[in-house]
Amino acid sequence: MVGFKIDEIMVGTHRVEGREDEKPMHFTITWGNKSLRNYLNPFSAEFLRADARGVITVSGIVNKAECMGSLRLLYFTERKIRYELEFADERGRGYRYIGEKVNIWPWNLHKSHTTCYGTITELAAGKVISKSIVYFPLRELMTFISSARLVFSENGRSGTTSHVGVKGSGTEQKGSYKVLSAKEARIIAAMAGGVIPRGGDSFALGAADLEQKWLLRADSMMSKMPAFTRLELKCITHLLNFILPALYMKRFKTLISMDEQERTKLFGIMEKSGFLGPVSILLVKILVFPAFYGLTEAKEAIGYQERFSNNQGYEGVKD
Repeated sequence: MVGFKIDEIMVGTHRVEGREDEKPMHFTITWGNKSLRNYLNPFSAEFLRADARGVITVSGIVNKAECMGSLRLLYFTERKIRYELEFADERGRGYRYIGEKVNIWPWNLHKSHTTCYGTITELAAGKVISKSIVYFPLRELMTFISSARLVFSENGRSGTTSHVGVKGSGTEQKGSYKVLSAKEARIIAAMAGGVIPRGGDSFALGAADLEQKWLLRADSMMSKMPAFTRLELKCITHLLNFILPALYMKRFKTLISMDEQERTKLFGIMEKSGFLGPVSILLVKILVFPAFYGLTEAKEAIGYQERFSNNQGYEGVKD
């Protein structure tokens, strides 16, 4: 099943009910549908409806709170776009944001498609506590367009939100990815486990020990690459999954079906082989090393000291 996802940012202000001052508000969400066919089918309940998930900041209420909900393109019935997002503050109090881009016509898209009028309701009290206007920054238009990507489902579940991990890793849990499918994440994790195995005298942490952290970072790095480069890396990832065991161990099985000991042995053989082995390992390093070594735990494990260090606790670029 083929679906899609796209990233969007909205920035503006809100006003708490009963007060005159305006405060900043913004949210960044990823929205999409796991079935492009259902999304475009007028007879489907999913027609032009997308699931949404992201981060929202409403000054005075929440700061970088996780939010989730939906986005509906109601072009043909109400000439509007409707956002519904739910989130909670640090005390666990729940809120619902409902925002609408209204009066959408072909001749006013420059305004109607970029201006969203919203309200925030405190769920327990059932009353509106804030009203807002947020805008889509036109400077982000190319970023918005280039963030669109297809996602593929596995076993009826979206490839970008499913169980991740490799056989024997012991760290399988749910993760959300922008551009990697669940299978691609497992393949990259398997390759990384072969290059950076668990334990050892000189290196305390393996890739599998911090899998759920660096995989998300690797996915984020790939999402910022040009679409063609990203497609090349994804194709190479699937190809290596089948070719590496057959080429270097004469075994007709996939890399993700091998246990950690077998993968470590495989990469040891590759390292000592001719030209192709080191090239394949280099591809793994491109995907894994920048994301993995950016983690504080990995730096401590190898005793790495930055020449021009960042603030304490900095773990590299994140979304």
